[in-house]
Amino acid sequence: MARTISEIQAYITNVYVTEMASVGYSVTPDTWSKVNLQRLFIFVVAVCTWSLESIFDLHRTNVEADIKALKPPSKEWYANKALSFQYGFPLFSDSDEFNNTGYTDEQITASQIVKYAAVVRQTNAYGRIILKLKMAGYDGQDLQQLSDVQIAAINEYFSRIEAAGDNLAVTSEAPDKIKMKWRIHYNPLILDSNGNRLDGQGSDVVRTAIKQFLVDGMQFSGIYALTYHVDYLQKIEGIVIPEVLECSASYGNFPFTTISQLYEPDAGWLRFADETDLIIEYVPQSAIQ
Repeated sequence: MARTISEIQAYITNVYVTEMASVGYSVTPDTWSKVNLQRLFIFVVAVCTWSLESIFDLHRTNVEADIKALKPPSKEWYANKALSFQYGFPLFSDSDEFNNTGYTDEQITASQIVKYAAVVRQTNAYGRIILKLKMAGYDGQDLQQLSDVQIAAINEYFSRIEAAGDNLAVTSEAPDKIKMKWRIHYNPLILDSNGNRLDGQGSDVVRTAIKQFLVDGMQFSGIYALTYHVDYLQKIEGIVIPEVLECSASYGNFPFTTISQLYEPDAGWLRFADETDLIIEYVPQSAIQ
């Protein structure tokens, strides 16, 4: 951003005073008259410098606009635009930027309802290639499905800014459902037969950890790995051997299918739909030396 003429003039004057002092000459700008030649020379140079910086600013603006117009949107571009979407805010005319004039930082932050976003390339039921934009909000504790009204607003936003020819499907779906059965070999000196810590520092810690992995151990729209889930449980104090006996998942109205190792959630995230979908069998086990 171009400096003002006064800022440039003050900078040149300070440098001039310093350089003259270094060779033994004392210069006092406060005593200069309006027609002082040194003062006039510095002013002329300041005006020229300001003009050059202003031209550079204009050039940069034009170049950025050209790049923005020519660069094709990537999957990351769409995801970032979803994260920066502001619910209930107006757009500048012919722009993908929101008009935040008169709004506080708190209001702006509250309007950014999309907290997780990812784009995947898929083939739909008609054989057409689509870009599926998966999104989720956050309620302070866990991911949250966005409402139909919110999705409609986001759809309208992307209808104005998406690249010509891109077939973008904007979605925020309920999590894929997972069912599991575990056999937990536990240390009876630390845990009881219900997964509670004997020292009272935690209740049902095994069930909590199994659920928490789906929140902390997976990236949104990432791949679920059964081995990573087992490794996560292995780190819980009191668990000697975590063993998965059964694991299956489903999305939408499709039937459950067995997960042998890897699973990609269609909605971007996985959760137990019901407490009965997580069955845990506890077996006491001495520490293995």
